[in-house]
Amino acid sequence: WSSIGDKGVIALSESLKDHPNIQNLDLSVNRIGSTGADALAKVLKKNRSLIALSLECCFKDYNIHGIAQALTANMTIEILDLRDNKIGNHGALEMAQVLMFNRVLRELNLAKNLILDDGAVKLAEGVHSHDRLKTLNLQDNRIGIVGASALTKATQENRNVDNLNLKYNYLDEKEREEISNQDSRKAVSQ
Repeated sequence: WSSIGDKGVIALSESLKDHPNIQNLDLSVNRIGSTGADALAKVLKKNRSLIALSLECCFKDYNIHGIAQALTANMTIEILDLRDNKIGNHGALEMAQVLMFNRVLRELNLAKNLILDDGAVKLAEGVHSHDRLKTLNLQDNRIGIVGASALTKATQENRNVDNLNLKYNYLDEKEREEISNQDSRKAVSQ
């Protein structure tokens, strides 16, 4: 673990205001608490230069709300990595809202987040309405056939999504084959 912590994230958030040309921000593997997440969220709402944001393994589900709300207003971030934050179904619901309102996100990585079928179904609703998303990574969650089917159906209806990663979820071999056969034109990784 790195640990710039809340104080470091607050300082970094402040400096983003003065450096409007920064396009990539990687805060992966830092311990970010609610104070740091709130500071980052405030900056994300106003920032117009960040294109890629990586928050892999940074916080728990209770800190996703502010970040998600900021991302509904942010129209520059195209690549978002929230891997390994244990956001669960609550966080999946928040990210579904992001997909419904944010029109620029192209890549969303939610691998290793303890997302179950209910969260996957909500994400599928967001995927269905999003017109620029190309890649959705949900590898290594707890998604079963109900969630996987909803996501596959959403990507069938949304012709822009060309990569859905569902590897290492709660699907047996027969279910993986069923999902793969639902849409052969897409890269549905099982």
